[in-house]
Amino acid sequence: MAFGTGHHETTSLIIGELLEADLQGKSLLDMGCGTAILAILARMRGAAPCTAIDIDEWCVRNSLENIKLNGVDSISVF
Repeated sequence: MAFGTGHHETTSLIIGELLEADLQGKSLLDMGCGTAILAILARMRGAAPCTAIDIDEWCVRNSLENIKLNGVDSISVF
């Protein structure tokens, strides 16, 4: 369950990159999104549109819930 929490090394590294990147006017694909934590952060930093994709229905449901809880828009989940 480390993926999607921000605690996994790869997720943590990408979070660091997203925090430093200029995302205004750029689109983002969060492939294997888990909980859509990266898509949510990218959207908060100005990326749009953002797409979050996962093959696990649990991940899709959790992504939709997390997007709603974080009050962001322009994120499509598949």
